[in-house]
Amino acid sequence: MLWVVASCSANGGADSPDGSGPDYRAGVEDICFAETRSGAIELFPFMDKAQTLNSWLEQQLTDQAAHGLYFETILQASVLEQGDLLRATAIRAGIDSCPLGGYLDFIGRLSSRAATLEDCRAACSERNRDTGDEPSVDEACLKGCGG
Repeated sequence: MLWVVASCSANGGADSPDGSGPDYRAGVEDICFAETRSGAIELFPFMDKAQTLNSWLEQQLTDQAAHGLYFETILQASVLEQGDLLRATAIRAGIDSCPLGGYLDFIGRLSSRAATLEDCRAACSERNRDTGDEPSVDEACLKGCGG
């Protein structure tokens, strides 16, 4: 079951058609950290989380290549490949950590990774452990998993 909703509107922001430059890198970083930066980390059910992520990224991504990466490449890939694709792109852009890649993995394998509230909370906390705000991340993850 796919729970990520893509938007089809055009983006008129800064242009880096080759996927290079500081605006593209900043856009990839925003994608990678969108779950916490958008506030979606606390949302449940997952459709509400996906809608918040997509709305926030639609407004945030001003670089055309970064916008296309998320809405036209990542979201159009198989749900089982989205996380790996995003992480590989982040590494190429010089970004070491990409928690949204972990979220996309989690969603792609939801039936086997979220059997309990604790499974969901643990997966969320693990993928967001590098945000530097541990106590509030754990609380947000519990809330975002329906707890």
